[in-house]
Amino acid sequence: MFNKLVEFNPETADVGDVRCDLCASWELANDGMTYTFHLGHNAEWWDGEPVTADDVVFMFESIVAPDQFEILKDRPTSGNIQVGLYYESGNARAVDDYTVEVATKFPTGSFIPSLAVDGAMVQAKHTVIDQGIVQTASDMETLNGSGPFKFVKHIKDVSIEYVKNPGYFKEGRPYINGMKHFVIIDAGRTIAAFKTGQVLTSNTGITNMSTREAERLDQDMDDLTVFWGGPTGARHVYMNTTKAPFDNADVRKAVHFALHRQPIIETMSGGRDSIGYLNPPGFWYSRTQEEYDQLPGYRELNGEKHPDDVAEARRLLQQAGLIPNLKVPLSTRNCCGYP
Repeated sequence: MFNKLVEFNPETADVGDVRCDLCASWELANDGMTYTFHLGHNAEWWDGEPVTADDVVFMFESIVAPDQFEILKDRPTSGNIQVGLYYESGNARAVDDYTVEVATKFPTGSFIPSLAVDGAMVQAKHTVIDQGIVQTASDMETLNGSGPFKFVKHIKDVSIEYVKNPGYFKEGRPYINGMKHFVIIDAGRTIAAFKTGQVLTSNTGITNMSTREAERLDQDMDDLTVFWGGPTGARHVYMNTTKAPFDNADVRKAVHFALHRQPIIETMSGGRDSIGYLNPPGFWYSRTQEEYDQLPGYRELNGEKHPDDVAEARRLLQQAGLIPNLKVPLSTRNCCGYP
């Protein structure tokens, strides 16, 4: 329902391929830090007002310094930590209605991709500031977007319905007249909905289908195509650092060294995922897979945990006085591909 200044190109598999969304073009000055974005002149908010440079400046400021706006004080921000790494409040300005100049803290190739993530959605400044209507998913009827679909109806725990935006600024888009999202948390019901034609598309992480269930569904249905995308996130082991033994940093380090990640990958994704850090390999802000493979805690030797990492985990636990009787409960979610 909203657009960004730029977007990841959905027509390629290259996670670093970024193209214009609301902008028509951009250029980088010789200093490597000053970007000039030229907006298209035909994008409009659903209320008929044009999308302007002021809206883009508001996007930057609301991400890194929301408390300067009274209506946004003490409210959750977009969570786009990447933009905050490169942009400092006050360094974006509207040159004219359709031109924005933005200066980064330092030269970096990561700034443009950081603007393509979901947390960098451009919102209508006049709706939020002048009309006092904060744009949140919890109150969808008040949204004033620029995107290809408009909100129609939300039935809690049942469905969300959208209709095509007839005034969308990208010619020929969207390709369909509307969408209806069903809330189905049971994998069996999702599979049945696919087979009966009630559901046409979905995401395994949202539907609770496991990788193996998606593979079987792909085999069972001739007219179904399953796309296996690259890594877009990470699964974590969370530790309660307010309670023993995980209030001890040495114990948390020991878990890192002892965790054998590859068998977990085989169980959870049939080997389709890769060992990675918080930022999976292949992205502009992450290490390469080869670099990860050499890091303590991630490395293996002949398919087994590296003995140096196992030894370090034992040393840390012994130092914390927890060997040989460490026992902790481990809980897992019944969703999103977790075993």
